[in-house]
Formats: sequence, structure tokens, C-alpha cells
Amino acid sequence: MLSKKSPIALEPRPAALRASGRAFAQITVFHPELTTFRRDLHAHPELGFEEVYTSSRVAHALKLCGVDEVHTGIAKTGIVAVIKGQQALKNGAAPRRLIGLWADMDALPMTEHNEFG
Repeated sequence: MLSKKSPIALEPRPAALRASGRAFAQITVFHPELTTFRRDLHAHPELGFEEVYTSSRVAHALKLCGVDEVHTGIAKTGIVAVIKGQQALKNGAAPRRLIGLWADMDALPMTEHNEFG
């Protein structure tokens, strides 16, 4: 049990989500489609700089989702997607806040030993 004078600092509680579960409820509608998409990508592993099928599928999915810009062929098979946001689209201004996300699409040359394959 920790005393009041314990040197261990407890992290503050995270702020409550403003979506209050609504966003997650909407996302669950897409769970079967996203699961199928992930399984398809997993069934077609490609090594680094050889992700032709994977990058094609991801770029197509991003376009279907309405991403503002999809740039392909970055360092051969990479993709850059730009989402400008509603505020920037309204007034034509550059967004004030930016978020960068990065993900690997390549497979590793190894055999999986699990029961999911």
C-alpha cells in the first residue's frame, strides 16, 4: 500500500473522450470489411520495396474513403495520403494542426507459427 508521502507519482487520469463511444459505435459497422481487408493483405505478403499489391490495395482503399490526396510511388511502393480537414476545405487556408501517421506495409521473410494462418 502506498502512503501519502510515497515518492511514486501516479499518472493523471486521461480526459474523457468527447465522442462518448459514438465514434466507436460507428466504426464497428465497418469491422467485417476491415477484417476482410486485413486478411487479404496478410494473405499476400510482400518484402520491402516489392509491395506492389499491398500499396495498390491501400491506395485504392484510401481513395474510396474520400482522402483528399493520395500520392503513390514514393520510394517505389510507398504512399502519402493527405487529409485536409473540414476547416481547411471551407476557407482554403492551410490547416493549423497536423498529424503524421506512418505504417509499414512490408512483410518479413519468416514463417509464422500460429493457429490463425
